[in-house]
Amino acid sequence: MDEGNEGERSWKANLVFVWLSQFFSLMGFGFAMPFAAFYIHDDLGIVDEAAVKYWTAVFMAASPVTLAIMAPLWGRLADLYGRRMMMLRATFGGFMVLLLMGFVPNVEWLIFLRLLQGMFTGTVTAALTLVAVSTPAHRQGLAIGSLSAAVNCGQIAGYSLGGYCSKLFSFADCFKLSSLLLLVSGLLVLLAVKENFVRPEQAATDRRWLKLPPIGPGWPLLVLVAAVAFVSCFDRTLLPLFVKELLNTGTKEASYWTGQLMAAGGVASVVSGVVMGWLVDRFRPQLMGKLSAVGSGLFMLGQGLALNLWQLFATRSLHLFFLGGLDPALQIWLVRETPEEKRGSVLGWAVTARSLGWIFAPLLSAGVADFGGLRLIFFIAAGLFVLLLPLIGWTTRRMIVTGKV
Repeated sequence: MDEGNEGERSWKANLVFVWLSQFFSLMGFGFAMPFAAFYIHDDLGIVDEAAVKYWTAVFMAASPVTLAIMAPLWGRLADLYGRRMMMLRATFGGFMVLLLMGFVPNVEWLIFLRLLQGMFTGTVTAALTLVAVSTPAHRQGLAIGSLSAAVNCGQIAGYSLGGYCSKLFSFADCFKLSSLLLLVSGLLVLLAVKENFVRPEQAATDRRWLKLPPIGPGWPLLVLVAAVAFVSCFDRTLLPLFVKELLNTGTKEASYWTGQLMAAGGVASVVSGVVMGWLVDRFRPQLMGKLSAVGSGLFMLGQGLALNLWQLFATRSLHLFFLGGLDPALQIWLVRETPEEKRGSVLGWAVTARSLGWIFAPLLSAGVADFGGLRLIFFIAAGLFVLLLPLIGWTTRRMIVTGKV
């Protein structure tokens, strides 16, 4: 049998199973996580509106704190002991955490489990690293874009099904159901995903495996990753409360429509992941990043001006279409600038950078909402997307000066 054809089929088959694993993984996280504010309000007894905003912000920021600390270590271990192993850790870890979240007696235990989630999950980065090292260089844009589509497809299904189930069951039950989807994801990795991993020679004798890898000259790109993560999720935490305010309805109805809204935006993200991945193979990631930032900012402004649910549906979908080009562009930029043997470590630092944005965005947006109302969040986020343009230019110049990672 022709060795080239065998290799072509091998990486494609692996991509399919990784794609399915990520679909179920993100479906699980999308099933219940977006409704955390309503879970805190209805099931955990926090009824004061300001307190709900506060605890929701803390919930959203908690996981990125521990994720930022642990991601470089997991990346280091991925380079030393294999990327498939990291996918198993992340998916089965997510299964346990989401299951336990359905049984918490109070909000403090929920926050504790959210911290554990950041320590032991991170399925997207683990999958991205495996795909990045097993895909031919000339197909990496398409492969990473396809993986982004898997993430968005899973989120669509999770948001839609989770929004529907939240009307039939308690929010606690939704967390329990979501954990089963992570279990399916883990079993797919265990039984179907393969990796031809060759352990580095020094790994067997080097006892300093806990030593974190240096960031290297790619730090300007990591600054950009943190900024994009901050801007991208600035509005996300309090979106369910904005839907509730816009509809002037209860939490069950608001959770249903929030799920459908996020699912509709996910459809746009799926299309974007494939289209933008294809375009990044043909144009510079920097150019695609700027185009995505402009479009995202324009339609973020539109969300703040929306007067009814259907206007919010339209503007959010268009916003997420353009936003879907930012992350793949940055990921491909990082992969292209990183030697294969260091990709797990560098992508681990990228998760830390991204987590810093995820930590501060919900905390600051909650403060903005208290100061000027929920709509002000969208107006400020629109301005932040515009500020990404000079930051992308600065990053490009600095990467030229400092060289490759």
